[in-house]
Amino acid sequence: MSQSPAHGRVILLGPRGSGKSEAGAILASRLGVPFIDLDIQIQRKALKPIARIFQNEGEAGFREMEADALVDALASDAGVIATGGGIILREPNRQRLMHTAAVRVLLNADPAILWHRVSSDPSSIETRPALTQLGGEAEIRHVLERRMPFYEQVATHHVDTSVHTPAEVADEILRLLQRP
Repeated sequence: MSQSPAHGRVILLGPRGSGKSEAGAILASRLGVPFIDLDIQIQRKALKPIARIFQNEGEAGFREMEADALVDALASDAGVIATGGGIILREPNRQRLMHTAAVRVLLNADPAILWHRVSSDPSSIETRPALTQLGGEAEIRHVLERRMPFYEQVATHHVDTSVHTPAEVADEILRLLQRP
């Protein structure tokens, strides 16, 4: 069995395009602990991309799957967990996250950078649903405005990923873990 980080596990929060999946995988590798990406777990269990889950089961159905995946991940030996951007929308999820022995890191970036990352990633377009009717950077700004209070409520630390590579973000989180 692997060893958890000194401060317990690390849970990465933040909007789509903030780097949770990539930085999380690098961080887990550097810590020598298991990594779980909730979006990947949901897609594997459902045998379809998140966009199709939204089409078939609606957002409510997806959010139920997301809540179940969070419970499973928190019960696992994962040392690093990358959550989906909307995990914080439900109060029970926020409570679970806040009552877990973990360093909860909000990854965020300027909305223009988030939009550039998301729109430049062909897999994101194929697998992720639109979150509003606005589209583009306006959608990201709208989603951030709605979700930021919840991210702030849950997060214990913040890392701006605007000008950092996923490896640099992992390094910054490692520095956070080394602080008393």
